[in-house]
Amino acid sequence: MTNLDKVAQVAGVSRTTVSRYLNRSGYVSQEAARRIEMAISQLGYLPNRIAKSLVMKKTLNIALVVSDISNPITASYAKGVEDEAFERGYNVILCNTGFDLEREQKVVRVLLEKQIDGIIMAPCRKGEDHILEIQKRGIPIVFLTRRVQNVAADYVRFDYVGGSFQIVEYLIQRGHCRIGIFSPPVPPWEGEERIHGYLKALATYGIPFDPSLVIIAEAVEGVAYRKIRELLSLPQPPTAIFTAVNLFAKDIIRFCREHGINIPEDLSLASFEQFPHYDSVILPSLLANEMPAYELGRKAAEALFERIFSGDRGWVPKNIVLKGGIREGNSVRSIVG
Repeated sequence: MTNLDKVAQVAGVSRTTVSRYLNRSGYVSQEAARRIEMAISQLGYLPNRIAKSLVMKKTLNIALVVSDISNPITASYAKGVEDEAFERGYNVILCNTGFDLEREQKVVRVLLEKQIDGIIMAPCRKGEDHILEIQKRGIPIVFLTRRVQNVAADYVRFDYVGGSFQIVEYLIQRGHCRIGIFSPPVPPWEGEERIHGYLKALATYGIPFDPSLVIIAEAVEGVAYRKIRELLSLPQPPTAIFTAVNLFAKDIIRFCREHGINIPEDLSLASFEQFPHYDSVILPSLLANEMPAYELGRKAAEALFERIFSGDRGWVPKNIVLKGGIREGNSVRSIVG
């Protein structure tokens, strides 16, 4: 039977070097790594992950808990998490909650039973007891894109205020003063920060705030499709709409197509989030923030592994904020002049 000693012998390195390479637990030169890989391939060696986890007292599994696995933004940051985990010899268990608190609680219970090494979570933010239970068990947790307000944990997110401001400013600079906004409920998400960016842009350019242009709705398929009528039937309907999440934009595009409303000729549309990997084939191509979603995932995984490997020694919760530019697209019409 092939074992660590045999791999070390064929590779011409010490058993300790092979162990360091397999466990990603110390420096191994590129040449030594190359010889170890060749030996593993030649011998058909498969590390015993169960034995390895017993020695390390870790399962070598982390979890990524998301609310909407179908969202392209989620897919991008999930890839970032998985790539970082793979490089460290870890597996990722992906869990989808559908923004449902009861389902999120059940997911957490299952993960605790599996004695997971750490959790990256985009919480639904409708409860906190199950989150506190994770910490009570000594399991590191990192919040991604959303957080639970009363739980001290690392938090990796996009610049919500700045991102909203730059999109609404873009609309204003092209002559739009009647700008509708679709946002998730506040305060359950960072929707509050996205609205703050919207309000900040209006105030900066001296545009009075009109509450009738604000639609607060759950980010569920079909909601914006139904709610858009409220804005379009106003005595002074908006000339542009800003959506805080791309799901709303998707619904509005569908409504406009089915009701003969042309974007951007009849209505300009912008979204806080883009549709990664799909913008080149979606018509119209949305004005949106270029969110570094993949990098968000990698940063969250880096923060989690730092906690896993260092424990609580000198740990202070970090707030990691990533910024991005604008993708102009062709969904906005200039009405200046």
